Amino acid sequence: MIVNPVHVVSYGLLHKEADWTAENIQSKGVDGLSFVVKFRKQTWGEVITHLPGEHNVANSLAAVAVGEIVGLSRADITAALAEFRGAERRFQLTGEAAGVVIVDSYAHHPTEIRADLAAARLRFPGRRVVALFQPHTYTRTAYLIDDFRTCFGDADALYIADTYAAREEPAAGMDARALAAEVPNAVYAGSVDAAAATVAGDLREGDVFLTVGAGDVDRAGPVVLRILQER
Repeated sequence: MIVNPVHVVSYGLLHKEADWTAENIQSKGVDGLSFVVKFRKQTWGEVITHLPGEHNVANSLAAVAVGEIVGLSRADITAALAEFRGAERRFQLTGEAAGVVIVDSYAHHPTEIRADLAAARLRFPGRRVVALFQPHTYTRTAYLIDDFRTCFGDADALYIADTYAAREEPAAGMDARALAAEVPNAVYAGSVDAAAATVAGDLREGDVFLTVGAGDVDRAGPVVLRILQER
C-alpha cells in the first residue's frame, strides 16, 4: 500500500520556530488589532482583524495558512480577515457614550472570561476595565469556584449579578452572592437591572465596560448605554 506523505504546517505565537508567526501586534481601539504575519521568518504581510485578543491573532494565523494552502491570493485572505466581525455575543460592541466603550461577551467559563478580559487589556491599553458578570447555573459556579477566584484578574472593577438559574434551584450549588464573597474585590450587585444602574453610576470617561455571561446579562449593556447618553 502506498501512503501519501502528510504535509504538516505549524502556526503559533509562543513557538517562534513555527512556520506561521505574528509580530508587532498593535491595538486599533474599537477597530481591533493589526499585526505582521511571517512565514518561516520572512514577512508575508500585515493583517487587520476586528476580533480581540491574542487567541484570535493565532486563529487568524491559522486562517492565513489554510488560505495559502488552498491557493487564495494574499489580497483575498487579508480582505476576508478584515471584513470578518466574528460571532454574535463574542466580544461584541454594544455602543459608546460619555467616553465609555460597552462590550458584550457570552463568556461564562473561567477560561473564556480570562481570555476576554486579557483581550480588553490588549485592545484598550491603559483604560480601566469594568466587568459585570452573571454566573450561569449554581452547579457550574460551585464546580469551577477555584478558577472563578482567579479568572477576573484583568478587571479593575467587578460586579456580579444574580445567577442565571436556567433549569436549577439555588440549593443545587453556589449563588452569586456567595461567589462574590469568594472573588477578590468583587461586588454583589443583585438583579441584572439593579446591577446596570449601579455600574452606570460607577463608570467614568475612558472606561471599558464588559457584560459577561451566557444568560441575559446582555440586557444590561443597552440600559447602561442609555443612562450614559442621558448624562
